[in-house]
Amino acid sequence: MGRRLTRGGGWSAALGLVALTGAVVRMGTLIEPTPDGIGWQWVLLGGFVLGVVVAMVARLARLNVFVASAVAIAVELVVLGRAIDPDSMLGALVPTRATLTAVGDGLRVGLEYLQYSNAPMFPHQEFVLLLLPVFTVIGFAWAWLAAGGNGPVAAVVPAGLYLGVAIADQDASSLWWLLASVAWVGAVLIVSGLEETNRLPRLLGKPGNRGAVSAGAIVMVIALVVTFFATDTIPHGGAVPWRSGGGFGLGGGFSLNPYTSIVQSNLVANSEEVIFEALVSSPDIPADRLSWRLATLDAYDGSEWSTTVRGVEALSSADTLASPDNAFRLSTAPVAASVVIRTLRQQLLPLPAGSTAIESPDRAISDGGHVDPTGELWLDRNTYPGLRYQVTADVPNPSLGELANASGTLSPLFASAQEVGDLTVLGAGSGDLTRPDDLDRYTALPGNIDPRIGNLARTVTIGASSDLERLAFLEEYFRDDGRFIYTTDIDPGHAASDLAAWLAEPDSANYRRGYCEQFATAMGVMARQLGIPTRVVLGFTPGEFNEAGNIIVRGSNAHSWVEAWVDGAGWVKFDPTPRSAGDNPATTDELPSDPSAYVPSNPLSDLSDAGIIIFNPDTGETIDPREDFFEDEAETPFDLEETEGIDETVDEPLTVPSWVWAMVALVLVACAIPTAKWVRRRRRLAKARSGDVSAAWAEITDRLRDLDRQIDQGMTPKEIAEVNLPELAPLAAAHSKAEWGSAKPTEREARRAMKSFDAAEDTLARTIPGVRKVLAAWRPRSLRRP
Repeated sequence: MGRRLTRGGGWSAALGLVALTGAVVRMGTLIEPTPDGIGWQWVLLGGFVLGVVVAMVARLARLNVFVASAVAIAVELVVLGRAIDPDSMLGALVPTRATLTAVGDGLRVGLEYLQYSNAPMFPHQEFVLLLLPVFTVIGFAWAWLAAGGNGPVAAVVPAGLYLGVAIADQDASSLWWLLASVAWVGAVLIVSGLEETNRLPRLLGKPGNRGAVSAGAIVMVIALVVTFFATDTIPHGGAVPWRSGGGFGLGGGFSLNPYTSIVQSNLVANSEEVIFEALVSSPDIPADRLSWRLATLDAYDGSEWSTTVRGVEALSSADTLASPDNAFRLSTAPVAASVVIRTLRQQLLPLPAGSTAIESPDRAISDGGHVDPTGELWLDRNTYPGLRYQVTADVPNPSLGELANASGTLSPLFASAQEVGDLTVLGAGSGDLTRPDDLDRYTALPGNIDPRIGNLARTVTIGASSDLERLAFLEEYFRDDGRFIYTTDIDPGHAASDLAAWLAEPDSANYRRGYCEQFATAMGVMARQLGIPTRVVLGFTPGEFNEAGNIIVRGSNAHSWVEAWVDGAGWVKFDPTPRSAGDNPATTDELPSDPSAYVPSNPLSDLSDAGIIIFNPDTGETIDPREDFFEDEAETPFDLEETEGIDETVDEPLTVPSWVWAMVALVLVACAIPTAKWVRRRRRLAKARSGDVSAAWAEITDRLRDLDRQIDQGMTPKEIAEVNLPELAPLAAAHSKAEWGSAKPTEREARRAMKSFDAAEDTLARTIPGVRKVLAAWRPRSLRRP
């Protein structure tokens, strides 16, 4: 046993820590930062340290690998039980059957989240706890192998973790990652060869080493070929701005990342996979005309729309799905739907607009559902195949005439449309003109937004005299035939990335060409430039009927649109996307003509009053300002208004609770004595391997002291061997000769001494109870000896 422990491998084992560090750093591209409390990185590294500590104690106690593994499993079970269901444990430390059930359920949830989620993933507790045993096993295996002298093998264990992370991180790896990986492989080969042969020239001279180097070279060549030539064939799960088709490839699925922007990159082709299926009862709205909401994006940072924290409430305690401020104030239509999830892998549930109540036999919804004021329904975990729920809703269903009269007074445009018989005005307004207290945040824009966007918004809406008229002008501006082109056929390498350029620069990438994400972003921002509260909604257009009469919604139905605040009505849907499928009607479709045709006064005369030349006497031409955009800002007749900027959110530095630091300090103190002994042992055995038998004698006698064996100061080495372990007689004789003899022990005597050392350690491993071994590992007695 001692000879086995004296093999080299310390430096190559240390390279395993390099691989572990690389794996944790790279996992940062796959897992989002922890919002508050201790970061998931520290939790996982804590699991690694736990495995190392268990392995060290097991080695010091001379436990075999099977017993040591059982101890590691038991310790890990206690940790998981404390994290998942501490109330079910006896005395807060002993797992019960209920604990095992809770741990199993938690790990299953974490596995499903890993299987169906897209990167970057949110660090849910179950997901992090699923990874915790992985790191504990890696720490245990690394320490066990390293302590056994198998340094090169120990280095490979964390490398396996890194390889798995690199495979999951399907974004194209940078050259630095590649070079670091290749350098690590080369370092392990070289260092392990040096440790095995003790000199570099023999590294290629031994057949075993030659084979290792050859295999390593082949692996590196394959890695280079795959990296440079095969990367494009790997699906980039999670690298899509807001649509994605795959997760990590373990289970597939469909998800929408809760962001929308002007950026056009890595768009997944329209997928025909069924996202969910619904049996819909809606007497006033055709089932195949019902849109489905998923996420409400209310903040724009200059590049993308995202969701802010809006006060999430547990579904079990919520009186309604949406707050009164988000309730529609005009005509609604009752809708009831039974939904079955198919391939959607998302924490958000698709719901009709105006949903009021939801019921489900699945605890994932009834116990793990949370709602926010906009009516979004979040789950603690991802949706999964077969998840069922029933939802009822009062879906907004106003006519354009009712919208126009929401405030009780018709604006000039809609009054004109009524006069010519193109608009039927219903009702006398909702009577409720109160505005939500937080409505101003729906007009917030960053201070550095390009002024051309606001200039275009004001130009497009010339002649409009109310917010509803301006919104109608904006929606029509994007949907007018030929002005903008809807397409998903966009080369990510030549894609738009700037809103102003996409709107105003004909030479820019994909000028005015794009899909719903770009159109919703543009209209939402332009309306905010006019002071109109807006937000962007992610969801799905109406699906289609299948043979069973159910609505099926596919990946190709993924869509985004705009909601704007209209006094007297509430949040009203506007859809600026000129989608060819015809499944996203415009708000002003009831009008047979362009809304601008109903403006009582000529918009061109308004421009003339503003000082703009609208008639060129030399050519006889007039200018329609909505057809062309002023590329020169100086020609714009409007003053550039100051826009209220939004403070950029700065992530708070990671704060670790004081009790965590106390626990870390306690663990470090507890591990200090065994660690010091482990380091001392490796140093002594390295000397013994070089022929210093006195180092082996010092090691075995210190073990005997810690085990409380009889070793008095006046005893000779021979007497110590006779009283404690007769097997030590050859080592005692060699040590006496080395210390007090006229000549050093011969090579044969040194070999016999080390064999007796091995025999003595084997005897102690067989005869000493495990508890005494553990206590001896922490006993500081031998450390106090000079």
